Amino acid sequence: MGQHRRTYTDEFKAGAVDRLYEPGATQGSVAKELGITGTQLKSWRLEIEAFGSAEAKWRHKADAAELDRLRKENKRLAQEVEILHKASFEYIEVFYNRHRRHSGIGYQTPVQPFEDMAWKMAA
Repeated sequence: MGQHRRTYTDEFKAGAVDRLYEPGATQGSVAKELGITGTQLKSWRLEIEAFGSAEAKWRHKADAAELDRLRKENKRLAQEVEILHKASFEYIEVFYNRHRRHSGIGYQTPVQPFEDMAWKMAA
C-alpha cells in the first residue's frame, strides 16, 4: 500500500517557522521535533518570508478568492446587461417602429404626416 500524503494547516506551518526564530533552534532540530523534513520547513519559511508574514499570506489568499468571485459576478452582470439591451431593442422595434401603420393617424406611418406637411409647405 502507498503512503498517504500528509497535509498541514497554515497555523501549524506558521508555528513551525516561528520556532525557527527561537534562540538555539536550527532548521534540522525543529524539523526533527515536528517529524517533518528540513526541506519542508525551509519551503514554508521562504513562503512566509515572501509574503512578509503568515497573516499577509492568508490575506493574499482571501483577496485572490474575492477577486475571482467578483470577476465571475462582473461577467454574469455583463451578460445580463447584454440581454436587457437586446430585449429593449426588440421592444422598441415592435412597438415603436417608424414604418408601422397607426390607426390614430389614418393608418399612416408616423413619418408620413410630417413628410406630407413638408410637401405642402414646399409647394
